[in-house]
Amino acid sequence: NKIEIKSYLNKLKVDDKLLDIVLNLFDLNGSIEEVLLKAKDSCINDLMKKGLKELEEISILIKETNYKDYTNCDLSMIGKFDYYEGIMIKGYYANVYKEVLSGGRYDSLTEEFGRRIGAIGFCIDVDGLMEASRR
Repeated sequence: NKIEIKSYLNKLKVDDKLLDIVLNLFDLNGSIEEVLLKAKDSCINDLMKKGLKELEEISILIKETNYKDYTNCDLSMIGKFDYYEGIMIKGYYANVYKEVLSGGRYDSLTEEFGRRIGAIGFCIDVDGLMEASRR
């Protein structure tokens, strides 16, 4: 809720530039190219710049595989689980608005099992996929 977030951040006396960046997160969705253009002005630290560079690399891969028309980028997406970091993935079946695939990166979660390693995973809602395919 953009209005409530703005009210909350104003009470905290957040810097105007940071306030604009947070409020503009809601507009950072669409094609990967559109999001990259919009997000460039919002990078205020090295971690954000690194994330944008990774997104540019993903954009190149998507163009090479011809999946551009089937891809939407949303930097305002928040996952259900707090262990995700970096990219999160949601997959939808055509004309069905419930996700049938979800996942993402969770490198730091592996530390709880003794070692930090690069990790990405996803799950498929097979029942949801079967129901959607029948339609």
